[in-house]
Amino acid sequence: MSVPKVTVLTAVRNGAPYLSETIANIQVQTFSDWEYVIVDDNSEDETIEIVEAARRKDSRLKLLR
Repeated sequence: MSVPKVTVLTAVRNGAPYLSETIANIQVQTFSDWEYVIVDDNSEDETIEIVEAARRKDSRLKLLR
């Protein structure tokens, strides 16, 4: 397994209203050799569910809780 050239990191807490659009904006970049690490800071909204749904569609996404 090769290491991606770019790591994008987002720390989030209760970011559900913005997270789907944020993930989509990373995914549409023309450069494709990246990983996206989302660090959840104990969210109490649907943040985890949004990230998990996106992870099922794109293996470049990672979630740290």
